Amino acid sequence: VWLFDRLCERAVRRAGPFDLVHGFAKTSRQDVYYDGSGCLADFQRYSIDHMAAGWRRSWRRHSPHQRVVAAIERRRYTRGNFRRILAISEMVRGQILTRHGLEQHEVETLYPGVDLARFRPGSEASRRELRRELGIPLDAPLIAFLGSDYRRKGLSTFLKALSHLDGVHGLVIGREKPARARFFAEQAQAFGVGWRCHFLGIQPDPGHWLAGADCLLFPSHFDAFGSAVLEALACGIPAVVSRRGALPMATIGACAGFSAISGSSLATAATFTNI
Repeated sequence: VWLFDRLCERAVRRAGPFDLVHGFAKTSRQDVYYDGSGCLADFQRYSIDHMAAGWRRSWRRHSPHQRVVAAIERRRYTRGNFRRILAISEMVRGQILTRHGLEQHEVETLYPGVDLARFRPGSEASRRELRRELGIPLDAPLIAFLGSDYRRKGLSTFLKALSHLDGVHGLVIGREKPARARFFAEQAQAFGVGWRCHFLGIQPDPGHWLAGADCLLFPSHFDAFGSAVLEALACGIPAVVSRRGALPMATIGACAGFSAISGSSLATAATFTNI
């Protein structure tokens, strides 16, 4: 991470001068920076602290990698290293203002959009065809999970919820490391839903699958925003989402078919049943 930051800064100096430099990744100096992940300390509180305990938590919080990321973040939000900061959500904007002491006018919120040409409601015929592709009954209820980093996105909660929903099939789309992907496939078997949970990996057209589902379950432990939820709503299906992260702040009261839950598998299952 340190090397990437330094090489980026060197490349900009060599190729410039530029009227404006816009950064998106773990870089410490640019004119405009778009923060799509939130502050490290808040990510750790939602993500690392939830998924690790004891010495593992301490090691992950204070590892050399985390220390470098924290140093780059401090440098990024030091006046003189930026002209304007854009935050992916109001939650992230609040984190930056609070943790780095910036002025209100220095940080603006810019929510991501949805490509309505890619994510749009499907027809009844396309819903039936999708079920034929999966080899499941044409009238089977189908819930979707969309996202990479299965642990942080709450796939275990999704699988547990599926175990409480008799006859309901699950659809998992996203990228994960092979070893972790095997772990969750084995977990699905252990929960008794292996035959009802379909792991599709990365898909070039996720909108096709979302439009054919009945609901999106998104029980994430932390998300700076969570575009998958807006993509599901654009496809015409309701979304059941964790209260953690920015989504309730951004979406409740603005979108029909949106429900926030505590994150437990039983609450998730009950909310899906009500929908």
